[in-house]
Amino acid sequence: MASDLVHHGQSFDDQPLGFGTLAIHLGNGVDAETGAIRRPITLANTYALSYDASALAIAKHLESLDVVRFVAYPGLESHPHHEVAVSQLARPDSGFGGVLSFGLDTNHDGHNRFVSKLNVITSAVSLGHDESLIVFLGEDDERQYLYPPEFHRGFFRLAVGLEDTDDLIRDIDHALVEAGFEV
Repeated sequence: MASDLVHHGQSFDDQPLGFGTLAIHLGNGVDAETGAIRRPITLANTYALSYDASALAIAKHLESLDVVRFVAYPGLESHPHHEVAVSQLARPDSGFGGVLSFGLDTNHDGHNRFVSKLNVITSAVSLGHDESLIVFLGEDDERQYLYPPEFHRGFFRLAVGLEDTDDLIRDIDHALVEAGFEV
């Protein structure tokens, strides 16, 4: 049967997936109706829960670091629109998503040094994968002016993947230290 839902290129195979459902599809194959290659997916509904929990933990950690100028994540109580975000959740346990932004108190070279030292998080030109990806918008990038003033000295967009939260935090801390920042 053809897949109705696709998430990052992986099919959900017409299975009714309830909240927290562990969906296991064994083996790769070719869909008989469409000829599309089907990839197995596991833990489908826990993706969002993992992204949300990791993003919130990383945002809280970044907010505690002196080298970090700002963290923009609506799940943080310090975010100016936190209450609006809370009021728009479908359920209290829905979470705030897996993407956050932050800026370091440094120049363009410092931002680049930080990215070059990351080992788990991958530098990318766009976001959207089950692996953690980071995009840097430098102070010379025209798009940064679409954002509030604190973004204008360059910032990162981090899309949190399915890696272990502690591994991601250690990767950020390691990269900051290796790039010459105090953590």
